[in-house]
Amino acid sequence: MRTASEICKCEEVESGLGQTKPLKLQRPFGRRITESGDADAARKPPFDGGLDQSRRDECHRYRHVDLTNAALLPRVADFESLRAAGKIRAWGVSNFKVSDMEDLFRVPHGDRCATNQVLYNVGSRDIEHDLLPWCEQHSLPVMAYSPLGGPGANLLRDPTLARIGEAHGCSSAAIALAWTIRNGNVIAIPESGLATHVKENAVALSMTLTPQELQTIEAAHPPPNRYVLGLKYWTRRVLRALSRPGGE
Repeated sequence: MRTASEICKCEEVESGLGQTKPLKLQRPFGRRITESGDADAARKPPFDGGLDQSRRDECHRYRHVDLTNAALLPRVADFESLRAAGKIRAWGVSNFKVSDMEDLFRVPHGDRCATNQVLYNVGSRDIEHDLLPWCEQHSLPVMAYSPLGGPGANLLRDPTLARIGEAHGCSSAAIALAWTIRNGNVIAIPESGLATHVKENAVALSMTLTPQELQTIEAAHPPPNRYVLGLKYWTRRVLRALSRPGGE
């Protein structure tokens, strides 16, 4: 298993903390094999033509594909072949639930998955109930996307984070990121288009929040209870069913 620091050595992408992320299989909502539904295309390993500019284009298409359980075995085999050939350094998954991770780990070499990239921030803590403990138990780093809340979020204007940031002489964003990576098993990948914001975000790497500060954030942004999580789950299921052709 790779540690959070080791996974940062995978394929480079731009991010606020200068982190890196691997190629990944994705299971966001549906369970198709490829974006086009072409099973043959799903079995064709990318990067066969070498490591030129087309590699990144193919990488982008290949990484945003959600899977059926039956497709996990050949896709993992493809990624392992690419890794053995030196064409990728690591591979990971995105938006996998605990049941998805268990399916993956039952596939040969599925436990070589480098990370699971999921939504996680101070205001979105659903994974703390099951997925985060599961990943910690299996020494699998979690990669948190939208650690600052994403577009339109009010997290950066949160008064609690602002007060703690003022005490540390840093931004609310740095506090939110420091909270996200506080336990050492989570990698935060904020996006930023300004160099000043990148520098502000980087402060989180050397910051340790005090127990009192963590308690203050916990009180202001508690994790949802299991009833709320269950309601969210069934709401998504119903909306997904209604969105399908012929759904009622």
